[in-house]
This record gives sequence, structure tokens and C-alpha cells, in this order.
Amino acid sequence: MMSNPGLPKDDIDKVLSIAREIIESGAVLNIRKLIRVATRELRFTRKYLSRILDFLLGNRILVEGTTFTRNTVLENGFRRIIMEMVERERVVNFSFLREELGKTCSQEIFSSGQLLWHLNLLLKFKHLKRVKLGKKTLFACSSLGDGFIKASFLLRDPIIVDLASILQENKEITKAELVKAVKSNRDKVYYRLKVLQNEGFISTTPGSKSEQVSMSAILHEALLHLLREQERGKEEKS
Repeated sequence: MMSNPGLPKDDIDKVLSIAREIIESGAVLNIRKLIRVATRELRFTRKYLSRILDFLLGNRILVEGTTFTRNTVLENGFRRIIMEMVERERVVNFSFLREELGKTCSQEIFSSGQLLWHLNLLLKFKHLKRVKLGKKTLFACSSLGDGFIKASFLLRDPIIVDLASILQENKEITKAELVKAVKSNRDKVYYRLKVLQNEGFISTTPGSKSEQVSMSAILHEALLHLLREQERGKEEKS
């Protein structure tokens, strides 16, 4: 159970149990009905019951108009596969999920429309979060910060990995030196520098000869996470 503002777990569980009974009867969750039944059966004051409901709804343990709770929404095998993919990859986009699920699921049980429906349920219950990066929509576990999600996705680009790695090793480096150090097309490097700067992952300050470039703490954290994963992968293969 998530942390709550001084509410006894037993009382929260009692309200949650009534909500499950409503859902299991085949009805969608209606908060007014839940309040009526809980008030009658539990004898809680309206004010106290409102505090419990604020906790359950605010943490998306319950979502009005659905036939699930935060736990039961994961009982569906298709949604479990989606969550496993997201947890494994850390950050995904819709195209990746559609392609990977297409490899494992037959066309009879999988379509883009179904994928969207399942994603929306996982978003409603805060198992996943959605983050915009330019024109891309990214999906990740709700526990991750938006900046970390964006940085992790950008670090799938080898040129951006090179840029971040060089910045990690060189605390004082000019933009010209940085571009020269990356063994790739200059226009491609400058484009990625612009993307990183627009997202706030690098900053520039005037130097004695040229602009000095430094990277943000979030990009540094995401790079270290990537390097640790790569090292772990090598150890598992050896």
C-alpha cells in the first residue's frame, strides 16, 4: 500500500473491498454508489470517508468508470507483457511496442487499437506515464522522472552517447572541441547538440576562446545508468 496521510490501512482496505464487490458484480465503479454503500456498511463519517477516497483516487488505486483496481488491471496477460517490455527497456514508444508485440501475438488478438486501449488503462492507473519528446510520445514506468525518461531515450543514439561520454570525461571543453572529438558528420553532431540544448541536457557558457559546454545532472545520471547496464550485460554473457 502506498503511503497515506495517517489513515489506518484496515479502513482503507474495507473501502477497497466494497469497491471490488461493486466491480465484481459487473458494474463499472461509480463513486456516488461507493459512498452510499460504504457509509451504510462501515458507518464512517462523510468527511472521513472522503479522506480515504481522496487517497484511493489520488493514487489511482481506484479509477471511476472502470471495472478494475490498480492491482487487478495487471491480471490481464496482454497488459503484463506490455509492462514487462517497458520495465526491461525502461523507455519505449508506440512503434516499438507495436513491432515487438506483433512478433509475439497473433493478428487475431493484437491490433494497434487494442494496444492503445491497454496503454490507456495502464496510464489511468499510473502504472505507466506518458512523456513528450519533440514529436515523439514516450512511455515509461510512472516512478521515473520526465527528464530521466527523455535522457534515456536520447541515449539510444550512438552520437549522443559519444557526446555525453566526452562531456563526462572533460569538464571544460568548447563546442568546437566537442564536435571535433566525435567521429561523425559535423551537421549530425550539431543537430544533436541542438536537441540536447533545447531539452536542457547541455548548457553553454562563454569561454575565453569559445563556448564552454557542460551536461546536466540528469543526462549524467542516465549515462551512468546506461553504462552500468552495458557492463551488467557483458558480465552475464561471460
